[in-house]
Amino acid sequence: AFAVRYTADGSQAMVLASDSPGGGTTLTSKYWNGASWSSSSTIGSLGGSDTAHWVTLKADPTPSANDLMATIVDSNGDVSAAFWGGSSWSTTADIDNTDSTTSRAADFAWNPYGSTGLLVWETDTTGTTVSRKTWTGSWGSTSTSSTYADSGKWISLHTVKKGAGGIKLLGGRLNLANDVEAFKW
Repeated sequence: AFAVRYTADGSQAMVLASDSPGGGTTLTSKYWNGASWSSSSTIGSLGGSDTAHWVTLKADPTPSANDLMATIVDSNGDVSAAFWGGSSWSTTADIDNTDSTTSRAADFAWNPYGSTGLLVWETDTTGTTVSRKTWTGSWGSTSTSSTYADSGKWISLHTVKKGAGGIKLLGGRLNLANDVEAFKW
């Protein structure tokens, strides 16, 4: 698992990677400050002996922000998240389980005005339910939607710049029948 992202203010580029070639129970981070790379640091345990299979890294879009959110799906299907506040990581391990360990069944996106965001993931064995949590500096409660067909294998969320038409986030879900389903918030 591997992810790279610049912060919105351009002050740091962050690299996250599993701590071993076959995946690891922790993720290691390094950041570029424009002049040099930081030393490696561990962002925290994913829980148990599970290895990171999928990682996304999203930057808070506020122009002056240096916040990042990582979403991790591990070998047990556990969804975890890690928040970078510009100088250190805080990790929330094992938020819930996804339907899949072989595909990226979870993602996060910031709202267009920054500081808050949404985590979405596949959440049941029948594949018809998608769960979500909001980030407002801490995680809110879990909500679900059960209107989807077939088991999901990929979820992707994207911030809509300036909340065009009242829409803040667009999401796509690819299911096992290769049908694409879209949703908005």
